[in-house]
Amino acid sequence: MVSDPPRAGVDLIAWARDVARTPQKALGIATTILSLILIGRLTLFPMGDTLPTHFDVCLLCGTTGTASFLLNIGLFVPLGIGLRLIGMRRWTAWTLALLLTCTIETLQFYVVPGRDSDLGDIVANTAGAMIGVVAVDARRVWLTPPAHLAGRLSGIAALLVCIVSAFVQWALMPKLPHSIYYPQIAPDLPGYSLLDGVVIEATFNGAAIGIGRMSAEASEAMRDSLLADGAVITVTMQPGTTRPAVAPIVDVHDQSRREILLLGRRGDNLMFRMRRRSDVLGFHPPSSILTGVFAAGATAGDTMVVRATTTTGATAFDVAHRGNAAPPAVHRRIGDGVWRAWRLFVPDDGRWAEFARWFSVAWLCALFAPLAYWAGRAARREGILLSAMTIALPVGASFAIIPLAAGAPPAELPVWAAGLGVATIAWGIGRWAVG
Repeated sequence: MVSDPPRAGVDLIAWARDVARTPQKALGIATTILSLILIGRLTLFPMGDTLPTHFDVCLLCGTTGTASFLLNIGLFVPLGIGLRLIGMRRWTAWTLALLLTCTIETLQFYVVPGRDSDLGDIVANTAGAMIGVVAVDARRVWLTPPAHLAGRLSGIAALLVCIVSAFVQWALMPKLPHSIYYPQIAPDLPGYSLLDGVVIEATFNGAAIGIGRMSAEASEAMRDSLLADGAVITVTMQPGTTRPAVAPIVDVHDQSRREILLLGRRGDNLMFRMRRRSDVLGFHPPSSILTGVFAAGATAGDTMVVRATTTTGATAFDVAHRGNAAPPAVHRRIGDGVWRAWRLFVPDDGRWAEFARWFSVAWLCALFAPLAYWAGRAARREGILLSAMTIALPVGASFAIIPLAAGAPPAELPVWAAGLGVATIAWGIGRWAVG
């Protein structure tokens, strides 16, 4: 049980020693310190050269406001957990979190350049700390539930996993505006690298891609083709050398500067993305990424043909090199599904892209570990078969049934292996915990 902090007249030194000797409070101190370090690293490092000119009074600010709001909630949950484990009262912990986030927003406005300061961050951060505090108070319910309650929790979690999977599948479907489109070839865009190569030819469905404003009829025809299966973007190019950031090969925006599609190169990887429903909802646009295609024997003077074909819920890549020692052609279809949902929250084309595998594992843990843990705790009462089915059904629905129903391919074998591996480990921990 969480103890209260010392009141007036209590020896603070003796209380501090008691804190240090209590395992729960020691864990709370460690969690609080680590969360403060993480919060400082993610919120107080400069991201540009200029300070904001105004304070935004909005909850979901900017084109990725939903993703930022949810991430800010998650960022402060460990702080609320740590403060409550130390023994801090609920309202004291919430007030401290509010004061901390107000201090951060003030520093972002007056001191730290390149940051946005808005009301949404204050609300999200405080809400995250509140969730952390409540999670500690209810820890016996979700951490050590009896078998009958664990069975109910696993059933609820299985249903929520299926709902999340269906929502993500729906959100990852293309969503293109009825507007005027502006294609560009190897453009020099703010925030992107310039392609260090030569685009010899670029076509859309076999017709040469022009540069500049398209007519209303041509824009609508491109939109309809992209929304239907089989739109093909083909580029013949000399790849050039590696660039650290994304270098656009073919880019299409509309008159409102909304990105319609982007075929580009980042390092040795080929990437393609198209505007989706998730963009409208305020999430980051996820990319389909084909790794290592530029490193596979391609040099600055070689020629290669890159083809990206849009299909329902997937992007098909075809890459062929032309040269004396050309590597084999590459064909791969990359599908969309809940296993890629972390890309809705974290940009997959920036500095976080190198941690893609870790993000994927962390996301699968968040998706399946609680469900499997509770199923493991309920296994002795409900039986191994029912416990296993509670896990297998949402995994199968998320990785195969829901994607196939939406016209997308099922998850690849490594995704299945990772998801089932996470679930098996969590189930084993839950089963072991009850003896």
